[in-house]
Amino acid sequence: MYNFNCDYLEGVHPNIIKALEETNMVQQQGYCNDEYTHQAKELIKRKISDQDVYFLHGSTACNKLLIKTSLRPFESVIACDNAHINTLETGAIEDIGHKIEIVEDEDGLLIPEVIDKFVSERMNDPAYFHKPIPKMVYITNSSESGTIYTKERLMEIRKVCDKHGLYLFMDGARLAYALAAKNNDLTLKEICDIVDATYVGGTKCGAMFGEALILNNDEFKLHFKNYIKGSGMLIAKSRFLGIQFRELFTDDLIFKLAEKADEQADRIRHRLQEQNYELATQSTTNTIFVNMDYERYHRLKHKYNFCENYKTDDYINIRICTSWSTEEHMVDELIKDL
Repeated sequence: MYNFNCDYLEGVHPNIIKALEETNMVQQQGYCNDEYTHQAKELIKRKISDQDVYFLHGSTACNKLLIKTSLRPFESVIACDNAHINTLETGAIEDIGHKIEIVEDEDGLLIPEVIDKFVSERMNDPAYFHKPIPKMVYITNSSESGTIYTKERLMEIRKVCDKHGLYLFMDGARLAYALAAKNNDLTLKEICDIVDATYVGGTKCGAMFGEALILNNDEFKLHFKNYIKGSGMLIAKSRFLGIQFRELFTDDLIFKLAEKADEQADRIRHRLQEQNYELATQSTTNTIFVNMDYERYHRLKHKYNFCENYKTDDYINIRICTSWSTEEHMVDELIKDL
C-alpha cells in the first residue's frame, strides 16, 4: 500500500536524526537557552528582517497562542470556510473565547474586497456592540486548497488590514511548500515584512515536530515567552526543536525538500490532466484535490491510500498529497495506474 493521504507519514529527515545522535549527550540549558536553538534562530534571521523567532511544537499551538495573546475577549478572527482553525482544530479558537468570522474565499484564498466589505458593514452597524469586533485576518499559505498567495494579493489584504486596524496572521504549516511552488513570487523575507506573524512549519516538512513562529508586530513581542510558558507550551528540552530547525535551515534543506515534493505533485497533476480527471482546485503545491468517479477510485484504493474529503452521487473528492520523503518509484507507480 502506498500512502498519499498526508505529508507527515514518515519520521524525520536523516540529517536531523544524525544531529540528534551527535548532540545527545552534550549538556545544554533548557527552555530555549541552548546553543542549538540560538544557532537555528540565527540561520532563520539571515532570511528575514528584524523579527522575533520562537519555536513551538505544532501548528495548532501556534494558531491558538498567537490569537489568544493578541486579541481582546470581544474581538474575532476573519477566515475562509475551509481554514484550518475553522475545520480541523477541534474548536481550539472557540475554546479561548474568540469567534471565527467566515467570509467568501476564492479557491481557499481570501479576497481583499470581501474582507473590506465585511468589516465596513460590521463597524457601520449601529448595533455593532452586540457583535464581535473583527481584529485579525487569518490566512493560510499554502491554503487548505493547495493554492498560494501572490505578492499582489497579499499586499492588497495588508492594505485592507491597515485601513481597518486589523492584524494579519499567516498560518505557515505548509509555508515551505508554498515558497517552493513554481508560480510563487514571494520570499520568506517579504512575507515576514508584510504580515504581523507567520510560522515556518517543520512538522510537515522533514521535522519530527515543530514550527518556527516569526513575530513582526512589536505588540506581539512583549513577554511572549511568558505567554508560551503560561500556556504550557514551553518545552524544557527545547534543544530538540532547535536542533531540528538548525538542520532544516542549513543550506536551505527545508526548501529543497519542499521543492522536491512540489515537483512530484506536479508530475501527478500533469498525469491527472492527461487522463481527464477533474481537478477540484487550482493547487500548485504538494496537495492535489481531485473529483474521482467511483470506478476509478475503487480500482486505485486497494493499492493507494488517499485522503477522502466528501462524496456525491457521482464522485468522491480526494486529496493526493506528496511530501519531503515521497519516493520517485511511488509516484511512477501512481502515474502508471492512473
